[in-house]
Amino acid sequence: MGYIAFLDLLGTKDFSGNPAVYTEKISCFYEAAKECSYHLNGVGNVGIFSDCLYAESKELLNLVRFLTSLRDRLCSQRIFFAAALMKGTIGVVKQAKAKQDNFFGVAFENSMIADVYIKQTQFKGIGIFVDKPIKAEVENLPGVKVVKSAFMKDIESGEIIIYYDIAYNLKNDEYAGYEQSMLKVIVNQCLLAYTQSDRFGRYYLSILATILNSCADEDIRWDGSKNDFSKCPLIFSIIMKMAENPGEVYSQIKGLDLLCLVILNAVFNHEDIGDIDRKMIVKKIMAYECLEEKYSHSINKLPQKIFDNSNRERIIEIYQSDVVSHQVDELFRVKSNLEN
Repeated sequence: MGYIAFLDLLGTKDFSGNPAVYTEKISCFYEAAKECSYHLNGVGNVGIFSDCLYAESKELLNLVRFLTSLRDRLCSQRIFFAAALMKGTIGVVKQAKAKQDNFFGVAFENSMIADVYIKQTQFKGIGIFVDKPIKAEVENLPGVKVVKSAFMKDIESGEIIIYYDIAYNLKNDEYAGYEQSMLKVIVNQCLLAYTQSDRFGRYYLSILATILNSCADEDIRWDGSKNDFSKCPLIFSIIMKMAENPGEVYSQIKGLDLLCLVILNAVFNHEDIGDIDRKMIVKKIMAYECLEEKYSHSINKLPQKIFDNSNRERIIEIYQSDVVSHQVDELFRVKSNLEN
């Protein structure tokens, strides 16, 4: 058995009202898919219809390389997609014809195309949803990293679903400004999406979470004298700046609190960040409005699924200790004022 993927472009309904823009986006999609299809030469096939694409491959690495190459190429053109990747076969994909040759299309002879389609439609984010049964296989591929990510099921409930995505590699030896230019595109499109609706904007939660975890192993340094990172991935600084100015300078990003918790988890996994620094970082990040409003009186509700190992418990312990210490200081400050 091989591997299959199904993807759907994000936002095509929103720009379909402008025929010129729609035609341009779809043309870019078709051209990018065609250029990236060489990854599947000899091992698989790619099919396109409207703003969707299906692909199958005998080799998992080839299919992963096809999807990540297509992801990077389209991202640079401000085009994003939601994809699902799983084990399976599409079956015989054949030209559907009528006797009069006035009917055309493709026909699928395996129900697995429905399985991968359903997984893709249930994924309300931007990225490559890696089916859990093949997560270990993908992780073992050379040069491929799998990271935890998250998407918001719907705006009404705000329910967060954890999934696994293929990490981004934003380092480019030939183009020093590659990381910054790609992040500018992603953040720009994210903020633009929120000017349209929260429903549309929420899709960017997953891509931001994936990039945060993609960069989590990079050099992180904390400067206690400035109460800030002296060195950290660019995406960390961007998310923290958004959290410092919610609804004033920047749009209210759905799941912004979760993205801040992803940063905390990365910090607690990092060997170069000591206990004293961790305490300062917890105090700084948990004071952001998006987290303080939600957890200041219910810190035990921090979602376990975001964190690794015992990071959640350690963060709760630090936070509770800091809150109690602050309350005691306030009480003794009142007593001191009365005596004076």
